[in-house]
Formats: sequence, structure tokens, C-alpha cells
Amino acid sequence: MLLVVPAAAQEELPAVEGYIFKWETENIYPMGARFRLTLSRPVESLREVTFTAVVNGQEVETVTIDLDEPIAAGPFSTEYDYVWAFPADAGIQLLNDESVIFEWRAVDDAGETASVRDALIVRDERVAWLTDDDPQNRLDLTVAASGPSPTAIRQSVLLPYNLMSSNRQVSPRFNVLLYSADLDPSGCEMIQDEETGADVLAAVSPVSGTWLPCQPGRASALVAASGYDLVQSDGTLVNGAQAALVRLMIERFYASLWNSSRMPAWFAEGLTLFYQPSTKAPLLLTVRDAARVNGLQSLSALATAQPDDRLWQAQSYALVLYMADQLGVRGLFDLANALEGADSFEAAYETVTGQALDVWLPNLRLWVFTERAADAFNYTPYQAETPTPTPSPSRTPVPPTATPTPSATSTPTVTPTVTGVMSLTPTSTPTLTRTPTPRPATVTPRPAGSLFTPTPPPTPGPLAVLENPVNRLGIIAMLFIVLAVLALVYWLMSRRHD
Repeated sequence: MLLVVPAAAQEELPAVEGYIFKWETENIYPMGARFRLTLSRPVESLREVTFTAVVNGQEVETVTIDLDEPIAAGPFSTEYDYVWAFPADAGIQLLNDESVIFEWRAVDDAGETASVRDALIVRDERVAWLTDDDPQNRLDLTVAASGPSPTAIRQSVLLPYNLMSSNRQVSPRFNVLLYSADLDPSGCEMIQDEETGADVLAAVSPVSGTWLPCQPGRASALVAASGYDLVQSDGTLVNGAQAALVRLMIERFYASLWNSSRMPAWFAEGLTLFYQPSTKAPLLLTVRDAARVNGLQSLSALATAQPDDRLWQAQSYALVLYMADQLGVRGLFDLANALEGADSFEAAYETVTGQALDVWLPNLRLWVFTERAADAFNYTPYQAETPTPTPSPSRTPVPPTATPTPSATSTPTVTPTVTGVMSLTPTSTPTLTRTPTPRPATVTPRPAGSLFTPTPPPTPGPLAVLENPVNRLGIIAMLFIVLAVLALVYWLMSRRHD
């Protein structure tokens, strides 16, 4: 039996004694692992071979290997293997070189022993992992070494983290295991059993193809037990990781409200998109198309999450933007915080605004066709305000020169706010009003004789034509051509007479 001692007193691993030739491990993530041992002894000289696994200092399994079933044998060596299925409740830690310790032990006929103790680092071996801890204690990342760098990913979500932290007055630390968009984090895949021909959901070793039956929820349980947040990127670039991480962050910052009846699904989705740094301008077209045919969803329908429905996503975001337009950005965040002590979203909304929620949907149908809506869909709360430029004095030339009169075209004026829509204060007019269109300017006739009448130029005469050098050259060329033709005719007639 393996003696388990405190970690501080354990020897440095691996520890090898006797006639151990080599040993190997491979993960069959997330269900188990395969262990291989090669001994410098023929199978006939072996008396016993055992395998022992220890998890977090506790022995969980010891098995005696069948000596008559080596995977390879020769006159000088013997090779055995053992496939160990992870106990579901053993508390195995991912990417930890102290969580799982194994030992092979062999005894030959002469009583000589050999052993090897080493650590199994449990991990998904389909990925080469890279771990990077945040010195600011905000976002520790374990990512694929072949993808975007941890520093770039962390930097991309710094502004959303800081804004959520300011709004919620907390600063949680995240420890994220980030999968790429094209790799299933469950570790399970469908294969065909070579013996039965049946399709099987399996965990497969990428090293040898050894497989075990797979449970889809096993990987997420391992990740959670190891203290990681499992996140799958929305794409292969930094912005895909950014979008997925912002969703994780908002769920953590608003944990007391998420999946609560006080926060309807449409508001949770819209608020998440509002925190996203990327533009959501294309969603406006989706809402407008639905509004034109009276196809917008009711508030009761929006209250149920429809993550695969683009209209649900677009309309949820449009409602939150409309609230930000009417209440101000600060008012929107205050409304989200007010849900903490409210009985329902409707009650919190009426407390903050003094209005009933059911008036918003009719107003939204009109608002989405305004310039304010177009500006709002291009807005993010991380944009800096743009100062109004101050005109600089211009030098007047001496003597003064004529200055062209500008045409009557409108020139847009730069305002101090980002878009003219989103601000920290609500707009002064919470409802839409019609503004009369100015009458077009009338045409006033001028008095007779006031218009300038151009004088037609004189018709050029023969001398004027000859005075032009181009015309003279043309006439001379024509004369040469005529003379050449006459000379040719004369020559032909002379030959005929001869």
C-alpha cells in the first residue's frame, strides 16, 4: 500500500527506483487517464505489479495488474498499461501537479522491487494550455497557446470590468479557462465502437485513441471543482473572447439578479449588449424591418430568453437603448441597481421613472426610425466626450482679396457629447413630438433690365480665319494634297500616250 505523507515532506517527483525502464501517461479527458509502464525484466521473472492512485492526499484506488496480459513482452522487457476512470467525487483538480499522484510498483521472483512515483496533470490534451495570472487580481486566464495572447484578451475587457465594478461597488476576481469557438469544452465526441458498430458518446485520448464512455456534464464539474470559470469564445479573435468574457462578468457582477424573476430576459440581454464595447449598429436594421410590418414582439414574449432569435436580441437591445436615451445612461444603471429591493421589474421601473412600462413598446416603434436611434445603436458607454472646437483667428491679406460667397448648405456642428443621444442625464422630452417643416423659400421676380444680357460674339470673316495659325496649316496641307493628285494624273496620262 502507498504511504501518504504531508505534501511538505514528500520527495521531489518523479521518484524512480529499480528496474523501471520508462513510464507514460495520457489523459482521456474528462473521464480518466491511461498509464503505461515498461520494466527491464521478462514477464516470466515477475511476481507482482500494482498500480495505485492518490487524489489530494487520499488513496482512491490500488489494483493488481494481470501479469499474463502485457501489451508488449520480450526477452529483456515487459510493458503493461492500465486505464483508470476518474472517481466522480474525488475532487480532482485540473492543471495541478499535486492533485493526482500515481505509483507503479513491481516485484520479481528474486524479491527485488522497483517503483516509480509521479504526478498526473489532469487536462484536456487537445489543447496546449497557457496560464497567465493577473497582477491586478481581476482576471486570471488559462488559454490556448495558439490563440490570442492573455494580455490582449485581458486588456480588451478592462473597460467593461471597471465600469461594472463602479456601478456595483464590488471587484471580484475571475479565473477563466477559455476554450476556442471551434472546440467542444465537454470533451465528448461521437465515435463508432469497433466491436459493436454502435455510435457511442466518448472521451478519446488524442495520443493513442483510447476511449471511455463520456458524460457531457463531467468536464464542467471538473472545471468548477478546480476553481475555474469555463468560458467558450464567440470567435477565434480577441473580440470573440471579449464578448464571451463580458457575458461572464455581467452575470457575476449582477449575480443576485441574474436568472431572477426581477430581471426579465430581454433586460438582461439588452444590458449585456450595452456593456459590450463593440458596435451593435446592424441590429437596428433588424428592429426597423420588424417595426415596418408590425412584427415587434410583446413585452411578455420578450421576457422569455430566445438566444437564437436575432429579432429577440435586437429588440431587447433597442428597449434598453431607448431607456438610456430617455433616462440617461446613469438612470439606466440606477434602474438595474434598483431591482435589488424591488418586487418586480415593473415595480422598480415605475419607482425610478414614475411611468408605466407598457407605454414603451408603442414609443419604441416610432423611435427606431429617428436619428437618435441611429446614434444610440452606434454608442458605447466607453466613448470619450468630444470637445467643441474653438475657431482660430485668420489673417486678413493686404490688400484685401475677394472672398467667394459660400453656398447655402448646412454644416453639421460638433457637440460636446459623443452622439448627441446618450448622456449621463435624461433627455428633456421623454416622448416624440412632430416638428413643423419650414415652408420652402419663394421666388421673387426681378425688375426688367436688371439681369445681365450677354453680347453675342461677332461672326469671324475670311481674314480672321486665315489669321489663325492652325487654319493656315490646314489650308497649306490641302494644297499639297491637290498638287500631288494632279501630278499623279499627269504621269499616268503620259505613260498611256507612250
